[in-house]
Amino acid sequence: MNPTLAQRLRELASLHPHRPCVTIQQADISDVTLTYAELLAVSELRAQWLLSNEVCAGQIVINILPHGLALIHAYWGEVLLGCVPSILPTLSDKLSPEKYRADVNALIQVTQPAAIVTDKATADAAGLDLLSNVIRILYIDAPSCDTGTPTQRLSDGSTHNPEGIALLQHSSGSTGLQKGVALTHTAIFNQLLAYQHAINLGEQDVIVSWLPLYHDMGLIACFIMPILTGIPVVLLSPFDWVRAPIRLFHAISTYRGTLCWLPNFAFNFMANPNRVRDRDLKNIDLTSLRGVINCSEPTYMASMSKFALRFSQFGLTTSALCVCYAMAENVFAVTQSGFGVPVKSETIQRELLMTQSAAVITTIESKTQESVVMLSAGRPLPNVHVAILDSTLTPLGDRHVGEIAIHSNCMLSSYYNRANLTDQAFCNINDVRHFLTGDLGYLADGELFISGRKKDLIICAGKNIYPQDLEQLAGEVHGVHPGRVVAFGWFDDRTGTEEVVIIAESGETDAAAVATIADEIRGTVSRNSDVLVRLVRIVPPGSLIKTGSGKIARSANKERYVSQL
Repeated sequence: MNPTLAQRLRELASLHPHRPCVTIQQADISDVTLTYAELLAVSELRAQWLLSNEVCAGQIVINILPHGLALIHAYWGEVLLGCVPSILPTLSDKLSPEKYRADVNALIQVTQPAAIVTDKATADAAGLDLLSNVIRILYIDAPSCDTGTPTQRLSDGSTHNPEGIALLQHSSGSTGLQKGVALTHTAIFNQLLAYQHAINLGEQDVIVSWLPLYHDMGLIACFIMPILTGIPVVLLSPFDWVRAPIRLFHAISTYRGTLCWLPNFAFNFMANPNRVRDRDLKNIDLTSLRGVINCSEPTYMASMSKFALRFSQFGLTTSALCVCYAMAENVFAVTQSGFGVPVKSETIQRELLMTQSAAVITTIESKTQESVVMLSAGRPLPNVHVAILDSTLTPLGDRHVGEIAIHSNCMLSSYYNRANLTDQAFCNINDVRHFLTGDLGYLADGELFISGRKKDLIICAGKNIYPQDLEQLAGEVHGVHPGRVVAFGWFDDRTGTEEVVIIAESGETDAAAVATIADEIRGTVSRNSDVLVRLVRIVPPGSLIKTGSGKIARSANKERYVSQL
């Protein structure tokens, strides 16, 4: 029988009290490393503080805190008390406080948490006190939080039912944050057991991460998993990484990091010599890395190749680059590619992909501009079954593109308090309940290839167009910032079909240069995809809307484009 999260933390603190557990890095502050005994002791104080504020086991607690010790102690204090913790992003510079509060308030109405745990600076910046009439706000930096000692045994968290909800992961969309993915203790441990096997996790490993903890990649792979498996983890601030991405390599070099998860855009970001300068790479040593895992669909071989080429001289091997397909609804990983071998890719015919939803490999002679390179996301975890479905929810054979559906013993129990969304997200295949991911892809020789999102598919003049393909092509144009492109369909009444719109960020300000970039995008897309793009807009850096996890928010950018017509 699986334990609860609290039971496992107490067990590790008892068995290995002095073992390093988590190291926090912040700019201009010395690194702080917590042992398991230290993490348990302070987290118990936080649990007592919550209890003194009438927060009880089984209640939802929302954490809105910046990267740091306060967030870690609050989270594990809630776990020890038997609460159901969830982490939300703090207010970003690109979102108005009014919109942010509206999103948080919408979430509160659905989730009905017992409290928001925050600090005074974060609350003041976002105006969270304006929500105090609908939600209790607890300030973790208040003097009362650091006084007193445990006065009673916090047994609720340790004896909590393994089949009960352990935590909520909230979706990272650009509008609302209303879908709380409810995960049980059992589901989490089933995922950890399967994923440890897939990545050969062992005592020699050290995980290094800058990923935010409100996203499943950061929360599960780089926080919950290492802490509950006894693997040291080094956590950098996401904001520090964006300002100085070289910090990641410094941490890997210092702590001999072996595993790191990155979204696809980060491979381009770090390979850019303007982001990571040559002079900053002195004394960098990446020989300890055995896995740099690209875990953000869509994933591109070109991005990983740029990364490998730039940093191979510092000990990074191509065989260390891996791919994972993951989602909060399965706790985290669905598939994982192998370690120590090159990631598998294949070149397929673009026309057949668009017109027949078929993934047909090209011959060597026909690998031309009419083809597209597909990157394997690896094989399903041993406890995960993947099916590819057509529009009638009928399973398809190999090399046929359809919606990806999954079944496992680590799926979400529900979208919290959203029964209608939960029902819509599942279907029965041969009397087995499968989760409908909304992603498109195909299976080939046991490996999964992701081609795009079902809801983002553009149908233009009878062709199925995957916006990710067009974004990749546009991103290759000189002057366009890689990974800062969005493509979507806009229905044109005059033509009776969808027109393709591409918006790309560029640092160019000269009008003639901007016009040239737009023309180059049109030409590159037309030559390489047989898609005619008339509507191209070049915008300054930072203009595109991103989700909380750093991905380009396609639907939000489309909505803004339409509103400005």
